[in-house]
Amino acid sequence: MLLKTAFSIADRLKRAKQERPSLSTYFPKGTQFFYGYPSGDDSGFLNLVPPEVEELVAARVFCCAGSGVVSVSFSASSEKAVGSPLLRDLGIPHGAEKSIILPAEISETIKGKARNDLIKRELRQHLKPGCFVMAQPYLDDDLAEYYQIDPAVTSYFNDKHHMTEYISEQWLPKRYFSYRSGVEFAATNDKITTPVVIKVSSSSSGDGVCICRTQADLATARQRFGEASGRVIVEEYIEYKKSYGVHFGIPADRAEPADLIGINEQITTVHGEFLGGIIDRVETPPGLEGAVDHLMNHIVPQVRERGWHGIGGFDVLIDSSGRAVFIDANFRMTGMSAYHFLIDAGFVHRPMISVLGEFTGSEAELREAIGQFSLVTSRQRYLKLICITRHEMKWRFNGALEYSSDEDLAAKVTQLLDAGVKSDVLEAVKKALAG
Repeated sequence: MLLKTAFSIADRLKRAKQERPSLSTYFPKGTQFFYGYPSGDDSGFLNLVPPEVEELVAARVFCCAGSGVVSVSFSASSEKAVGSPLLRDLGIPHGAEKSIILPAEISETIKGKARNDLIKRELRQHLKPGCFVMAQPYLDDDLAEYYQIDPAVTSYFNDKHHMTEYISEQWLPKRYFSYRSGVEFAATNDKITTPVVIKVSSSSSGDGVCICRTQADLATARQRFGEASGRVIVEEYIEYKKSYGVHFGIPADRAEPADLIGINEQITTVHGEFLGGIIDRVETPPGLEGAVDHLMNHIVPQVRERGWHGIGGFDVLIDSSGRAVFIDANFRMTGMSAYHFLIDAGFVHRPMISVLGEFTGSEAELREAIGQFSLVTSRQRYLKLICITRHEMKWRFNGALEYSSDEDLAAKVTQLLDAGVKSDVLEAVKKALAG
């Protein structure tokens, strides 16, 4: 079993070196790809990510689309908003010549149904039938003719409720209760003993997760999720030692084998929100070997049989006894997908931490603050930005912070924070290294 997994990783790395994997490795030429989600609770999917963050999320596609995929992104990440010279000087791919840029009227101030209606209206002006892929698709009929993959299939796999149907029981947390909606969950008289984890089963980014250690936490979960239209599930709380993202790719061409794209450690809040990831090794971390084998040889064949292709990942915990547990399914790009592609392409090097940061100031002030760490011409460059957005004096960016040791990482984190970068993940790393 271990040898088989080792061979699959070696084969994957060999292919990576030869083919420079990107989204184009897994989707047909001409695919129009939108790393986006319905806003609010549309399509039964809970998404509370602020629009200004979603703009940055969508822009991650620029750096890993490849030659055959057209990216869909927002105006805030465009050449017009950010400026061609800055994009060039930071080495950020922007792909304007083959991108669909949504208009500025779909701004960070528009949310919920109004946002969804505007996005769908605009997409209908640009999409081609059978070419559109969206991280979490709308389930109404507005874009039905444009989807490449049946949206019901993507929605099925992105719903944590269904994990019990294609993942063996030994790899899953115990499930205590399942409710058809947040309303049903909030009204239940079931005796729920803490600690437990409450999840809106169709959600992402920690929006639909509440770790309940006390009955007061449980009351908070009922309040938070009481109006959710999707299912709510109650699962075993796992005291974990490590949290990993395990990424896979399934080519649209059935003659091509599925891939293990990469594995990263995850940095999360105490409530399970994703902050960033660490990629520091090639080999499978201890305790994950069996889970990786189960993914590639048991889960992926079932997924492929149902007609799904593309890239995705599972969140897997390692508990205090060394047991591996699949806790979340992401049949879409994730916050770490682009970095795995860029490492294979030689643009980013291990070890690295992904950073989501903010900076307030003019372009000149931004260049002065972080230019020595991020401009392609700098000899001190260690922060390789993969996307950036701008709203007047507010800049948001994603990037890979390369480091060589814990001491080196601590020094670089301090440099960025002292330069005026605001970042939850940098603050979390600083605290962890100091402790």
